[in-house]
Amino acid sequence: MDASLIAAFIAAGVTLIGSIVSFVANRRAVRTEILKLEIELARRLTEKLYDKRLNVYPIAFEITDDLRGKYLFRSNVSNSRDVLKGIKDKLMEWHKKNGLILSDETIEAYKHLRWNLENVVESKDELTEERLKPIWDGKISFRRAMRKDLNLLYAEETQKGKISSKV
Repeated sequence: MDASLIAAFIAAGVTLIGSIVSFVANRRAVRTEILKLEIELARRLTEKLYDKRLNVYPIAFEITDDLRGKYLFRSNVSNSRDVLKGIKDKLMEWHKKNGLILSDETIEAYKHLRWNLENVVESKDELTEERLKPIWDGKISFRRAMRKDLNLLYAEETQKGKISSKV
């Protein structure tokens, strides 16, 4: 075989290998950039959601404040049904305005609390500690879920650090 032909094949092979390496490197760089853009977009949306939750969750905490043990389980419960109905109505009105920003867990906890409030308010049974305990439990779950929602930004930061170290 002619030496110039061998040199041409070697040059073509080197060029081909260089092109493949360049293609793989560029493709990886594009994937990394797309991942960074997706993370940044998710971050912006999370910040907006977080700001909205920071504005409205304190209202729900305030509404459910009278469901604390010392108020809920007090011995004078003659007007408690009216108080509980008022809390239920305020909570439902709050949910109408803010239901879209709740996480699935918070929605389930809200439904559980509302259902327990409705059962007690509509019941003609005596308001005993045993009858009020599901409301107490529902309030705790609802507040815990809202606090967890507010930790979302922190959890995202942790995940962002994990992804950055992999890229």
